Amino acid sequence: MYNLQMQVFEFILYCILFIFILRIIFRIIFPLVLRKYFHHLQNKFSIFGNTQEEDNSRHEGDVKIDYMPEQKKPKHTSDSGEYVDYEEIQK
Repeated sequence: MYNLQMQVFEFILYCILFIFILRIIFRIIFPLVLRKYFHHLQNKFSIFGNTQEEDNSRHEGDVKIDYMPEQKKPKHTSDSGEYVDYEEIQK
């Protein structure tokens, strides 16, 4: 009986110790890893940001068109189509 109580006590003690270790990891180490990762991403994507600075170096009054929509073809004005004369045929 005493041995079983000791094993349960050790198990609870190890669980509490494990929880404290996880708290240390998530409060101290995890934010440091995330900060380093986001800093790496920021440096990686800053290369793409430099291209916008080149576009801003144009002179005032210059126009740059990035997108030109397709020109719409004019529609026919009459909906009835072409008029054809016809003659009635009598039998």
